[in-house]
Amino acid sequence: MIGLEGSPATFAADPEPVPTEQPTAQGATQPGLAVLKPIDLVPAKRMKPVPTKPTYEPAPAPTPTTQPPAAAITRPVSEEQRVVDLTNERRAAAGLAPVRMNSKLNQAALAHAVDQRNALCALGHLTHTGSDGSNGAERILRTGLRISRWGENIACAFRSSDAVMRGWMASPGHAANILNPLFTEIGVAVAVSDEGQLYWVQVFATLR
Repeated sequence: MIGLEGSPATFAADPEPVPTEQPTAQGATQPGLAVLKPIDLVPAKRMKPVPTKPTYEPAPAPTPTTQPPAAAITRPVSEEQRVVDLTNERRAAAGLAPVRMNSKLNQAALAHAVDQRNALCALGHLTHTGSDGSNGAERILRTGLRISRWGENIACAFRSSDAVMRGWMASPGHAANILNPLFTEIGVAVAVSDEGQLYWVQVFATLR
């Protein structure tokens, strides 16, 4: 199941949840072939054998192998930028000014996305309240940003930025945040659950 949740936008709007939605090439060098030339042979003479010490060649060092990193908690930034681009496309179509990506709002969005990434959204467990009891405004204020208005959209299980934006725009409460003419800043974050499910957070604000 796919989940959506949006916050109010007066200091934010709370819609009801609605149904929702990496190789390296390795080259090897061919070793060169040495050309062996014949040598002149002379009769062997009887000689007293000379003891020699055995010669040992060190075994070649093992080729280091790189273990794949643990599954990333967050998605590539391109996903987040795509959400911003799509948001501004929708705003432009409605005759509204674009919102600017704000690094501190990104921090606030990421804090909630990472905190909630393993939420059981298939069971409808989508919430704007952090595990520490914080709401969206408090998470923004913790970054040091001064705001006069905010809004937050969340969703889980959508597999791409395009899909989550379609889901948000199909929900009146989420679309109201996206198309709020008073918002000037945006932050976006995507976190990946232990099962590979995506948790999306979109934060809007008007600076004070």
